[in-house]
Amino acid sequence: MSTQPTTEMSRIESLDVLRGFALLGILLLNIIGFGLLFASYSNPALDLAGASTINWVTWSVVDIGA
Repeated sequence: MSTQPTTEMSRIESLDVLRGFALLGILLLNIIGFGLLFASYSNPALDLAGASTINWVTWSVVDIGA
């Protein structure tokens, strides 16, 4: 194992893209998780009782997509 930075030629671009999508998914789930009560992380009905349709759609897309 080398401690030198990798060269541009030895990087795998598709792997970098995959890592980027993984980090984006983690970020989206954490944004929702930190914005809701702890118990509503799995069940948004506890915290989103009077929420608008866009809030439910956003939660559903992120929860199902991630």
